[in-house]
Amino acid sequence: MHKKPSKITILLSAIKKVKNWYVILLVYFAIYNKKFFILKLKNGLKLKLRTQSTDIYAFTNVWFIEEYRKEGFAIKSTDNIIDIGA
Repeated sequence: MHKKPSKITILLSAIKKVKNWYVILLVYFAIYNKKFFILKLKNGLKLKLRTQSTDIYAFTNVWFIEEYRKEGFAIKSTDNIIDIGA
């Protein structure tokens, strides 16, 4: 079982991976008042997330905490991943 990363570790990961990382803080502290927000990742991807939802937490778990990463199991750039929320 992995140790849960600290909020500082997650913030540093956000700064490393997201161009407009400050938007995450605005959403987290309920300062951002639009229905959706766009995160621009440094790898070129843009993600549209809902503000008043758990989208930011799911995004954090996948992109910053990398909870799907398993030793000996690699996800290639050509793979398709379907998360059905189970």
